[in-house]
Amino acid sequence: MRDLHRSLKLLTVITSLLLISVVDAAIAAAAPKAHLPAPSQVAAVALPSAATVTFKPPANKQRIENYVVRTTQTNKLTFCKLTSCSVLNLTNNVTYTFSVAAVFTSGTGAFSAQSNPVTPSDTDTEKSSYWSGYVASGATFNTVSASWVVPRVTCSPGENSSALSWVGLNGFNSPTVEQDGTASTCIAGTPSYNAFFEMWGDASVNNGYIVPITNQVLPGDDVNASVSIEDSTWTFDIGDITQNWTFSITEPSPSTASIPNQTAEIILERPLTCPTADTSTCALSAYPAMPPVTFSNLTLSSNQVGTNLSDYHNIAITLTSGTTPISSPSPVYIPTQSFTLTQGKLAPSNVPN
Repeated sequence: MRDLHRSLKLLTVITSLLLISVVDAAIAAAAPKAHLPAPSQVAAVALPSAATVTFKPPANKQRIENYVVRTTQTNKLTFCKLTSCSVLNLTNNVTYTFSVAAVFTSGTGAFSAQSNPVTPSDTDTEKSSYWSGYVASGATFNTVSASWVVPRVTCSPGENSSALSWVGLNGFNSPTVEQDGTASTCIAGTPSYNAFFEMWGDASVNNGYIVPITNQVLPGDDVNASVSIEDSTWTFDIGDITQNWTFSITEPSPSTASIPNQTAEIILERPLTCPTADTSTCALSAYPAMPPVTFSNLTLSSNQVGTNLSDYHNIAITLTSGTTPISSPSPVYIPTQSFTLTQGKLAPSNVPN
């Protein structure tokens, strides 16, 4: 019986060694072989939740069975037959790089140098002559809110210019926009600051133009603002934390327009200046010099589950004059739900006013 036990133990050890050898051989076969060449000219292009990786095949007479793309940040391997490969299930607003190896009949070759970095995003881009910031779409929205610091403007002698920081609903491809925020302006060369709300397109509220709020606003103040709708009633809330005041007002929905609420906006605007109620007399204001503007605590509510700007399909808008960027948005930083608008400056004489 003792001999039988010894035999069984010996058989178990031999079997284990054989299994280990098989596993080691499989690992060795799958491991890249440095003497086999790597693809070159690896380039990546970001897509929503994905990336396309292209490359040039290695120069080698051996038959190539397929290619393997390695995602550097996760070590995930993606196999493909062609020299253009789609890497799926990436996280939006996270930066990735990729390397590629060819799988020859004799084994896997060396991995290439890393590709250029790309950041997948469910964001479109547009240019505008009056808006910069973000527009969320793809839902029926009922609330939008954000925080920012009132930007300080630098005014040239005699300059008349204006920039509006605001949150709102509608306004992107719709006839109305409901918004509130702060204005940083130059009036005959003197800086001026105030808060406002507006129901653009609703003639029953100040002919559809800005309604100034008389509470004091100073540059550098921390403010937050929100716009919401419930049971066909709009609510505009804005608070200046630094000056310790809040303002709230309700207004009925315009009776002359259907309000789809299909977009929500967080915007820095170069507004129209309208000397009369006749909109044909409106012209774009000059745009003042100011530091970068950061919007944070970006919060939305809609008929969908998401409450963050990054939960929705976004349109990143760059304010331009012709081909010249004036205000450009950064990607949305997910941990703080924020983005920053980098500011340029055009001399007032170069901008219609």
